[in-house]
Amino acid sequence: MTGLAAYVFDLDGVVRDFGPGDAARLFDAVLNSADFGVAKPDVRAYAAAHAAIEVDLRRGLGRGEIWFTDDRAENVAAASEFGWQAQLFTLDRQQAPQGA
Repeated sequence: MTGLAAYVFDLDGVVRDFGPGDAARLFDAVLNSADFGVAKPDVRAYAAAHAAIEVDLRRGLGRGEIWFTDDRAENVAAASEFGWQAQLFTLDRQQAPQGA
């Protein structure tokens, strides 16, 4: 399989930052930590999300194949420790897209 699939791990922040109109259409699926019974930065949240992505894609993935971004440093650190590629996301509110 080639190409990228985009998942959002908890849609609330995306809706807050980018507005409700198009936020859900930016992603192939929404993963909600409440559905997993654990919250970030608990390693079990990343493991459950990883498994859900594998099921959705119908193939196994190495942990390094996942790129993760979050606006909380502790979540980025936990994702990185889990083995995902992880980067801290920041949004400059002065340069935010219209509606953000």
